[in-house]
Amino acid sequence: MVTAMRPTGARPTSRCSVAAAFLLASFLSVATGFLIAHTGFLILIVLLALPVASWIALSHPGAALGALWLVALNGIPLIDLQSGAGQLRPTDLAVFAMVLIAAGRLLLGPRTIRRLPISVAGACGLFGLWWFLTLFRSLEAGIPTTDALFFGRDFLSFIVVIPAAWIVFQARDAWRECVIVVVVGAAVYSLFYVAGALGLVNAVSFTHPQLISSAGAIQRLYTPMNDLVVTVAVFAGAVLATTRRSRLTPWIASLAAITLLAFLLQLTRAAYLGMAVGGMIAILIAITRGPQIRKVLFRRVTVFVVVTGMALIIVTGVGSTSLPTNVITGRISSGFTDLGERSGTVRYRLNLYHRMLGVLGPDWPVGLTFLHPKDRYFPDLPDGTIRNADVGLLNAVMTMGLTGLVLLLCVPLVLARYVMQTRKRRPPWMIVGFFAWLAVLLAGLPTLITLFSPTGLVSTGLTLALCATTTTARRQERNARSG
Repeated sequence: MVTAMRPTGARPTSRCSVAAAFLLASFLSVATGFLIAHTGFLILIVLLALPVASWIALSHPGAALGALWLVALNGIPLIDLQSGAGQLRPTDLAVFAMVLIAAGRLLLGPRTIRRLPISVAGACGLFGLWWFLTLFRSLEAGIPTTDALFFGRDFLSFIVVIPAAWIVFQARDAWRECVIVVVVGAAVYSLFYVAGALGLVNAVSFTHPQLISSAGAIQRLYTPMNDLVVTVAVFAGAVLATTRRSRLTPWIASLAAITLLAFLLQLTRAAYLGMAVGGMIAILIAITRGPQIRKVLFRRVTVFVVVTGMALIIVTGVGSTSLPTNVITGRISSGFTDLGERSGTVRYRLNLYHRMLGVLGPDWPVGLTFLHPKDRYFPDLPDGTIRNADVGLLNAVMTMGLTGLVLLLCVPLVLARYVMQTRKRRPPWMIVGFFAWLAVLLAGLPTLITLFSPTGLVSTGLTLALCATTTTARRQERNARSG
């Protein structure tokens, strides 16, 4: 009689634990969203939800962090968190909760918590020091403390989230729980985004757009969750390109398809360019990861190219300019036209760059500080503010100068160096996905505000910390036993 042996360290209830973590994280998301959206029931909700939320944060910190990630991006269906108390926003509350979870793990968790790498801590520390110097200069310029703090708080949250998430993700299965919550949230959002963009349903209650515009037959929904959709699409593609077929492969393929479709329907031409660069980077890195991965990559890429090519030929052959595929291809071709002729949005952004740099003048090394528009109004700039969603990196240069921009970019670059140095302990899909995502991020710096907005910086910081702490299952088991 042969007795089945369970591998050492395996947990028979792992699936139940993950399911429980997801359900608890869902409850935490809804409870937190309701707390923010309905401040009239503040005391009652705190009394009821605080004990449960505290238990979730301590027993399943990864799931809690994933839920707060969605809260920060206003990604909880049916609960719109756009409003806040004055200048305080849901993103601020989510960051504060993440710090509390990390502090709780430091106080109540195991003593053997790995410290943040010296290079990463140094990069975060230098940028934080420059931020505080800029804040001090703002106060010296006569800007009230509250206005200066809220005008530049997103940059500070970036370097606060990274060490907090670093601590939380060291808990056993924390990064897996976080990934499950975030992936499910992004998948649900993408489904409703696609349906709403194509006019099939009114998805406003599920996507919570800040702005809606039309381009042909497609509705463009501007939401903070769009950045997370791009991130999930990149990593899902990396998993498909580097892993052998398993029971999860159809689910991952479906996730990649729906998030990629949602990304395409965003109609963001700068993001298209970034995704193309990221795809090439991913292929180049995957090729160097061994013959087995090259074989999987070649087969999956071939299938993707053939299926996509046939679909485009069939759809574009219909000839209707209102088809979504023709709207997308029209956006891409118009982007090349605008770039070559410096017309359209390219011309607008170039003029805006010129005007903002004229206001900046000789202060480009250190910036103009955190000048809130209600305290310092600039009539030559849109809405009188030195920050603008159409100029990307100028949001850092105008406030903290070129020095601040360089120190800001040093944080992801130093983390990328750390990930590369420790690549042997990480699964191949994470390495491929990380550098592809980083290429997408850096390619959009001139015009996109993923790295220069409150929600974008929080999402970027969490992604960086997640990639820096992600390890293979075998190594995580060894770390758990040694801890």
